[in-house]
Order: sequence, then C-alpha cells, then structure tokens
Amino acid sequence: MPSRASASQFYGVRSDAWQQAGLRLSESTYPANLRMSSHAHHQAYLGIVLSGGYTERVETKTRECKTLTTVFHPPEERHSVTFHNSRVRIFRIEITGE
Repeated sequence: MPSRASASQFYGVRSDAWQQAGLRLSESTYPANLRMSSHAHHQAYLGIVLSGGYTERVETKTRECKTLTTVFHPPEERHSVTFHNSRVRIFRIEITGE
C-alpha cells in the first residue's frame, strides 16, 4: 500500500499526496491569475494539467499548457508561471528515488 508523502515545495493547495517505489504522486490547485516568479524544484517531475491553463517560461522558451498537457521538469530547472483566468489543477509525479 502506498504511504503518504512528506510535503514537497510546490505552490498551490495540495489535495493529497502518496509515495511508493521512488515516486511521489500529488495533486495541487492554483487560483486564477496567479503569477509565480522564477523558481526551481529539487526533484525531477512530470506535471499533467487536469483543468485550466497557464503559460510557463523556461530560459528563453515559452510554452502554453492547457488541459491534458504533460510537462517534464528536470531537477533544479528554473521556470516561471502565469496562470490564466481560471483555477488550475495539476497532477504531479515526482521522481524521488526513495
């Protein structure tokens, strides 16, 4: 049975998290129009947009993320995010190796 995961450093409101076999699974909700300045996460992760959308900037590249977009972030990749005009839900799969 998966164990509950310890908190990772993500903005937003986390609904729950589980950890098993080197992966941490979580879902977070973000308010409309939230702007997050450049930041990085220690662990690599996949993010799957469940609803809503946002614009993400990584170095000089910009990507538009909408429902069902899947994004991979390597460890320590700096990025900034601007959420669009509706609430956003993201499901994450962090690669913890634990």
